[in-house]
Amino acid sequence: MDNCPDDIQMSDTKKNDAGPEFPHQRSMKNLLLRPDFQLKYSFYFVGMTLIVMGAVFMLFLLSLKDMIKTLAVVYSIEASVVDAINESIGTATYTTIAVALLFGMISVSLGVILTHRLIGPMVPIRRLIGQLAEGKYGVQGRLRTKDDYQEIMNELNRLSMSLAEKHGSNQIGS
Repeated sequence: MDNCPDDIQMSDTKKNDAGPEFPHQRSMKNLLLRPDFQLKYSFYFVGMTLIVMGAVFMLFLLSLKDMIKTLAVVYSIEASVVDAINESIGTATYTTIAVALLFGMISVSLGVILTHRLIGPMVPIRRLIGQLAEGKYGVQGRLRTKDDYQEIMNELNRLSMSLAEKHGSNQIGS
């Protein structure tokens, strides 16, 4: 692991206290393995969602205000009642904005977690590729059972064994 570039080291694993059952258990503080990638896509997702939600809400609000004006004229609703309705709409608008901001924060958090599930398995995959590039043939990489990209890791492990057979088993590294 000391030979791995800094951006692919598994700094997010617990080494001694994880036990044999969970040799690579991640801690919550290390969800951002590649912050530039993870935050960029999380904010893209949240930003686009909030823009679409805001546009739909604004259209709804404009339609609602127009409908209130029309109903006030058609049914001769008193100005005080119309003002009370508009005040209620204003309160609902602020509540909706607060909920949208809360939704945005939750969505960014979920985006980071989901992108972590994409980036996390890349750490041992890139480490294995680095070891193969250094000539350490026969090494085997492992992913956690729930990680994606199992097929890619299996193919890389097969490649590693094939290279060890071609170049001699004395190349097997740790």
